[in-house]
Amino acid sequence: MCCLAERDRAMRDAMVPRRTKTEPTRRGRPATARQPGHWRLVSLVCIASAIIGLATFAGGCHATPVTAGASIELPQPSERVLVGGNHPGAVSTGITWLEGRHGLVVAAPGVVLFMPDQTLFDEAKSVKARSLVWVQLTGDIRAPMVAVQGFDSETAAVLWTGHARSTAFDSRPAQHEAARLTCHAFAAVWKSEEDSPCP
Repeated sequence: MCCLAERDRAMRDAMVPRRTKTEPTRRGRPATARQPGHWRLVSLVCIASAIIGLATFAGGCHATPVTAGASIELPQPSERVLVGGNHPGAVSTGITWLEGRHGLVVAAPGVVLFMPDQTLFDEAKSVKARSLVWVQLTGDIRAPMVAVQGFDSETAAVLWTGHARSTAFDSRPAQHEAARLTCHAFAAVWKSEEDSPCP
């Protein structure tokens, strides 16, 4: 009798299906743990969001441009100079920078030229300007460079030169980028980035 009872119990146990890890436990959802691929997907989404956030933040800031400057002789305070260039905003910034930082009397030409020529040197001499300052915007407008030069109005010798180049390629450059680079180019020549910081 004991053996028969144990046999019947074993048969009943064999007939009852055992729940496996892959079978649904509630509302048709499997009881298995989340797969590693799920966490990889979540990680990629988080990383992408962080990159987009950093790009948005960086887009609102200006990277410091690459600058260089050298001089043989700089204009003295209150010395008259003539400023010309190929970009009205850059020329205007050059005039403001020279007047505001060094008290120079600046006479701007009536027209914007594409390059300094004899006409501009003659105009400098006619207004008794000892030197001619030339401001030129070059390169791609999305990553421009501003070059500044000072010439002796009598001999056309280069007295000083400097430039500031944008380090970021911006598909929608700020309207004041030319003015900002002009400020940095002049500061590089006068070595006055700390005394006269530019935006």
